[in-house]
Amino acid sequence: MAPSHTYSIDSISSSFTSSTRSSSTRHPSEFPSITTSSPRSSEGDDLTRTGARAPRDKRRPTSPRFNRPASPSQSSTKSTQSLLPGKRGKAAQLGMVAVIFFPPMSIFFIFMLPAILFVSITVLYSVAWYLYWKMAPNMTFSKLPLDPRRIWKLNKVFFGVIVSNIYLIPVGISLVKYRYWTRPDALLTDIHYNPKRPDNKMDIHAKWNSESGYTSSVLHPVVVFIYGGSWSSGSRAKYTLLGAKLRKMGYVVMIPDYTLYPKGAVDDMLEDVKMAVQWASRNCRQYGGDPQRLYLMGHSAGAHLCALTVLKDCLVRIPHAILGPSPVSISSSPVLSALLYEASKDRKAQKKQGNSDQEDVLPRLRGMILCAGVYDIGEHYKHESMRGVEQISAMSRAMGNSALTFGMNSPTILAQELLHVSTTIDSRFPESQTRHQLLLRHLKALFPAETLMIHGDVDRTVPAKSSMEFWMELKALQLGSTVKLRVFPGMAHHVPAVALMPTFVRPSPFTGALVSELSQFIDGDHKRRKD
Repeated sequence: MAPSHTYSIDSISSSFTSSTRSSSTRHPSEFPSITTSSPRSSEGDDLTRTGARAPRDKRRPTSPRFNRPASPSQSSTKSTQSLLPGKRGKAAQLGMVAVIFFPPMSIFFIFMLPAILFVSITVLYSVAWYLYWKMAPNMTFSKLPLDPRRIWKLNKVFFGVIVSNIYLIPVGISLVKYRYWTRPDALLTDIHYNPKRPDNKMDIHAKWNSESGYTSSVLHPVVVFIYGGSWSSGSRAKYTLLGAKLRKMGYVVMIPDYTLYPKGAVDDMLEDVKMAVQWASRNCRQYGGDPQRLYLMGHSAGAHLCALTVLKDCLVRIPHAILGPSPVSISSSPVLSALLYEASKDRKAQKKQGNSDQEDVLPRLRGMILCAGVYDIGEHYKHESMRGVEQISAMSRAMGNSALTFGMNSPTILAQELLHVSTTIDSRFPESQTRHQLLLRHLKALFPAETLMIHGDVDRTVPAKSSMEFWMELKALQLGSTVKLRVFPGMAHHVPAVALMPTFVRPSPFTGALVSELSQFIDGDHKRRKD
């Protein structure tokens, strides 16, 4: 007979509780796997018919331990991160902590904010007023600007110049070392070229050897470089490294000083440029230069002076018969009328001094190189007004400060007026029908054989539009075949000159392209010259 067992209610409940606890503490992998079939598998889909196994559900089984509700702190953190992710979220959290736990800091910022704004506004207005007081003409306290927009524009230009000068520190160090410490024999300084203004002197960079000095059996191209500086600043010493670079490329380089505003106006500058070119043509042989390969090169305001000197010289040398006796041809152009009137006065003054007309003309130039130049004074004045610097810029005062003188000193306007006069036909004068062809023939005989124009598309000081419009006008005069325009993407205003100045740091990314363009233009060498 089998033994009998008795079970009480308490023992049954305790055993049930212990078994439940043991099952809840088991590892999830010990649970039996449950396979569920999808409705599509029962209908006989492709996976079921080919005998493929359904993918195992890798998600962990549902358990009270894995479905705990998130704490309030975790939910708030997640919401903050979703609103301000990354560093901004961390900064916002730190700011909240600072405000909540450090009340003095928040109070400090609240009370100091007006003081910070007051100091900032005072500094901005002080800088703008200093520029006006230093550079604007006839300045009084009542004329100081108050418009916040003009103040902001002036400070933007001022601090932009400071930043650009910081980048030029390596150029300054290399310049001082080369000019005043090394002082090579290839550099000649303080050469007089203008007897009228003995203070204006010239630097010459020429190849030198101990046996023959500067003379050479092989003559080299001559480059006369005219620097820029808003017609009121600059010096030949600042461009010593550029002259050294061009000399290493195989050229004889001459960099003259010229009259700056307020010591002189644009006519004095043009006279200095013309006399520098004439002196270079007469004396370049003794420095190894070839007078038949004479190039005139300029940057910014210097490019404007180069183009204006050449165009005015061509204009005054054109016979009056070509411009025509018709009153329509001349009177329709006040710019040309005033220019020819001044030229006739200068010619009479030269004859009184005993000088012939041939002594006052430019020699035949082989080429002209214009970098980031101003060719329309009126349009550039509008650009200066947009930048807020028209009152502190010397351009308008150096150019005569009137619409007529602006046109007389704008190469683009002169080219437009020449085209207009040459194409004006008057039925009373039969020769007006052939005037255009005769004018073009004389211009091609007097204008440089080739012209290279260089500009950057991010130039904010002188927009690239200036070079484009001048190039189009020369092309309309059928001189475009000999005029080349190169617009470099990413090039700023100072780059065409600074990139040609070797320093102890890594060269500019535009140096190679500029050297290649110049070598191809001057001597036709498609290979980049080695230093």
